[in-house]
Amino acid sequence: MTSKGVGTELRKLLPGWIVSGKKSCRCDSAAQKLDRYGVAWCERNTDQIVQYLVDQSEHLIPAFRVVPASGRKAVATQLVKKAIKNAKIDRTCQDIQAPYTHAPQK
Repeated sequence: MTSKGVGTELRKLLPGWIVSGKKSCRCDSAAQKLDRYGVAWCERNTDQIVQYLVDQSEHLIPAFRVVPASGRKAVATQLVKKAIKNAKIDRTCQDIQAPYTHAPQK
């Protein structure tokens, strides 16, 4: 699966079983927004993204709701940083491969 950005990478890092599956969860919508905003925006707004994730705690399975907010924030910060890093790596790989997608002209 090719990355489309930070949101897609963040979804890859979050196991499906961690979310309780409530219909009110807007995970996909949030991921799409982060993809549209781009890596540079996400780097500048990491704190805002982290706070959004922490605020979504009601969507976690009960076992994770008991983790203190400071613990959830620390984990969310690491996940966002990793998602940004992964999106950068994927974008770099796509940029490197792009010129080689066509056969050389004779």
